[in-house]
Amino acid sequence: MATNNRVVRISEFESTVGDAELRLHYLPPRTSFLRYLGFNTWLLRKWMGDAVQLAKTIKPHLIRCYRNTLNGLIASNIEKALDVPLAISPHCTAGGRP
Repeated sequence: MATNNRVVRISEFESTVGDAELRLHYLPPRTSFLRYLGFNTWLLRKWMGDAVQLAKTIKPHLIRCYRNTLNGLIASNIEKALDVPLAISPHCTAGGRP
């Protein structure tokens, strides 16, 4: 689940999942609230709920998160709601940049 509108080529990330099928779902923020009001969880409740509902339809066996920012917050909510293991790598983005 990507928390932005950046379109990526799936082929660039397939090696990260081995033989599993890679699927990408987009859930960008609805507004630019982060730009003006910062990282306030009360502003993100509806958006996090949307993420949990999307995850319920996907039925993941594992949640893999590459950053402990908004992605980590959403992943944590999905982990709790679906009782699915969560792995976070806060050291870099998928592209390898810190």
